[in-house]
Amino acid sequence: MELLIVILNKEEFLNDVLSAFVEAGITKGTIIHSEGMGGILAYDMPVFAGLRQLMGDSKKHNNKTILALIKDDSVIPELKKILQDAGVDFARPGNGVMFSVPVKDVMGHNG
Repeated sequence: MELLIVILNKEEFLNDVLSAFVEAGITKGTIIHSEGMGGILAYDMPVFAGLRQLMGDSKKHNNKTILALIKDDSVIPELKKILQDAGVDFARPGNGVMFSVPVKDVMGHNG
């Protein structure tokens, strides 16, 4: 079993990512509204206000973190291809990151 984690920095890709999940057979997950550490430092901590210029954006970033517990990690290569075909490229800086970690013990999962 794997925990698939997507930290999506560009909210405009959310529909494409969720559609790719469904197409790959991943139909259960959790979406968390999140914010990168750089945004907190640059906008909420005055001592780091100089970071705003380095971030290259005039507003805070609202990220989406998607968590999905999957039984069979063989869907991950298929998901990567579907995302690539949809134009969601995590290799491009600023888009986000997708990774998985092994899950040893689960209690309460119904999938």
